[in-house]
Amino acid sequence: MAVQNRLRRDNLNRVIETVWRNQGISRAGLSRTLRMDRSTAGQLSDFLIHEGILQEYAGGSTGPKGGRPPTLLRVQANVGYSLGIELTYPTLRFSAIDLTGISLLERSVDIPADPSTVLPTLIREIGEIRKAIRSAGTRSSELLTVGVGVSGVVDSVLGAIELSDAFHIHETTEIAEPLFAAFGVPIALYNDAQACARGESSRKDRSDLLFTVIEFRPGYSPEDIGVGLGIVLDGQLRHGRTITHLLRPETGENNAAFLQNLAHSLALIANVTGVTEIVLGGDAEDVFDDLAPQIRRFASREDRRIPDPPLRISKPLFGDRAVSVGAAYAAFERLFQNLTFPMPQ
Repeated sequence: MAVQNRLRRDNLNRVIETVWRNQGISRAGLSRTLRMDRSTAGQLSDFLIHEGILQEYAGGSTGPKGGRPPTLLRVQANVGYSLGIELTYPTLRFSAIDLTGISLLERSVDIPADPSTVLPTLIREIGEIRKAIRSAGTRSSELLTVGVGVSGVVDSVLGAIELSDAFHIHETTEIAEPLFAAFGVPIALYNDAQACARGESSRKDRSDLLFTVIEFRPGYSPEDIGVGLGIVLDGQLRHGRTITHLLRPETGENNAAFLQNLAHSLALIANVTGVTEIVLGGDAEDVFDDLAPQIRRFASREDRRIPDPPLRISKPLFGDRAVSVGAAYAAFERLFQNLTFPMPQ
């Protein structure tokens, strides 16, 4: 019985995740995507509709033979929300996003570049945000998960910061465990560029992209410049050790030479991975007009007989909220991947 119950919970998790990723999917489409028997997919969907997690509605167009439009599925807005956090100096940003992608709250808080202030500030602000959302009477009042995008090198598995020049952290500092102890919800930790990449890929037709974030922190010396990369392939955020800071300029290197080397590196990564889009975020937006043409030139494949799809280079959809919004989406994704989405019994 325990095995059967676990299998059912896993299948319910898969159904919710698939609908979340494909809002407006039909039962037939759900069955095909999950390679699941149509009757099983239908029964699971009906159960989740009854429990108020999914919603069905008439939509789409009729087929060539006419008839009623297909019944489509989407997640309910009132299930709960994810809180995404951009953890960097000098400003923390918070974005609360529900399962339908609706923003419930945005907040910014100034913070000193002092590692001892990080956890107390996070715990205090998360608590205040939970109270604010509950008191607002929003339907999505339950905090399901917290995602943190960090300016620095992180261990996403252990939920710890390994290095952050922004906060002068140079030894492993746990973040996920103390936040979980304080709030009792899953905590997901990412490099800021990884979080941005997940947020950008939340929009349709953006399943393969490379997100680049540049930070010019006060001082503008080589140690004050950080470059982070996040990659999404086939709609999935690729995890691994971030290469943040490996692309920082050499001492004495001028800005033009640094941008040229950066453009060459990004073009190489794009060609190797096959991504179809590069998003330039953070302070990279300030040098977009200089950097984008160089990337295109280095990534050019015009000598091939069969040309590859053109490489798009764009700015972030969410602007200065790219990290916090992306962290919220990435935390939702981690819930499903780890099978920790709260399920009805």
